[in-house]
Amino acid sequence: MKKNILLISPPIYDFAAFNLWARPLGLLYLANILKKLGLNITVIDALSLDYEKDLTLFSKNIIKSKKKYFSTYHYYKEVTDKPEIYKNIKRKYYRFGINSYILKQLTMKINKPDLILMTSQMTYWYKGVFEFIDVLKKIYPDVKIILGGTYARLCREHAVKYSKADHVFNNDISEIINFISQIFNNNKIFEFYKKKFSDQRYLLFQVYPFYECYSNNDFLPFLTSVGCVYSCKYCASRLLYPHIIEKKSIDMINELTFYINKYNVKDISFYDDALLINKNSRVIPFLKFIIENKININFHTPNGLHINSLDQETALLLKQSGFKTLRFGFESNITKFQRDSDCKTDNSSFKNALKFLFNAGFIKNQIGVYILMGLPGQTVDDVIKTIRYIKKFDVSCKLCEYSPIPGTYYFNDALKISKIDFTNEPLYHNNTALELWHPVFNESVIKELKDMAG
Repeated sequence: MKKNILLISPPIYDFAAFNLWARPLGLLYLANILKKLGLNITVIDALSLDYEKDLTLFSKNIIKSKKKYFSTYHYYKEVTDKPEIYKNIKRKYYRFGINSYILKQLTMKINKPDLILMTSQMTYWYKGVFEFIDVLKKIYPDVKIILGGTYARLCREHAVKYSKADHVFNNDISEIINFISQIFNNNKIFEFYKKKFSDQRYLLFQVYPFYECYSNNDFLPFLTSVGCVYSCKYCASRLLYPHIIEKKSIDMINELTFYINKYNVKDISFYDDALLINKNSRVIPFLKFIIENKININFHTPNGLHINSLDQETALLLKQSGFKTLRFGFESNITKFQRDSDCKTDNSSFKNALKFLFNAGFIKNQIGVYILMGLPGQTVDDVIKTIRYIKKFDVSCKLCEYSPIPGTYYFNDALKISKIDFTNEPLYHNNTALELWHPVFNESVIKELKDMAG
């Protein structure tokens, strides 16, 4: 008899959350692998719009989802109590997604799982992880729960100590499959995996995310590579993906064609850390295929592109192939912070990139530039100078609070300047919590800078 595996992406607890074409890709990749290994799978994404109606019927306090541009939307949500450390932040705190009651109702409609796999996202979103683990432990006291994902990897000690998960993994697929084989006392599962999936690149080349669990696939995240060529001091990409793995252009084309034939997809977002890496052999042939075949889809880059990878040809191809939302990581126009961003850009490259984009026909509201405030060693004046610099070029300025990420170079620097020791509390990693620990970027300063950025 086939074993049943329940895969869960939990709700989010935060001050704000907005869906920029996001889905729990790691969990969805794993779901499809397990299915191909002959296991029965059920996926529950707590943020899925499929469950909104059920939650609205259960609670009259639900703030319904609100559609925005290009298939993006505000998640449905409900005001909830703030954790004690957030009590001085003058903003409402929400649960985004389903609650424990709806989770219980959903489990009544499925076969009892033999194993539960749960993912995690931002380190400071662990409250939803803990809540769902508690509920599932009560419903299925004899079923083991494996926890993986970003929080589990970056805050493993915290997760092991407090999450109540039976096992916390670092997202190594082989390790997880081997563990599943041992739990089920069936070595054939792992042997079949080694035979069929021995090359980890198979995840990107031949296995697609299990999007069948959603009733609506108007938008899809699209991953063409993992890892990054840069080592920015504030970024965890190298910690999560030490090695760069890329799809070939033909694999990208095949995947896109599959989605077009299977789903009514209108918007595709690229969540690569370095989409334009080796562009001449990867992205450029892919874009040319889209243009030559007159594929009518809106493309978006919410994760940010590297400015110094842009040239006139690439800008023209991005425009002609249907890119509607371009975001770029600039961070600062101050030389010191550009060096700390591994010199991935400079002011000259930035100006040239914007020239290429405008020449290609992109307009202001299609181009957004991410800049950071609250970096260790950064002054308010540094941020003001960067905002003014960006605004000279008539593009959208996307001002973001710095978030200290465990394991990154800047994390210890942030601790040194902090008013508090947040080593053992991931809730302080929330960018909204910057005002709680930073000696300079307090509530009034942050508001002033955001007003300036527009």
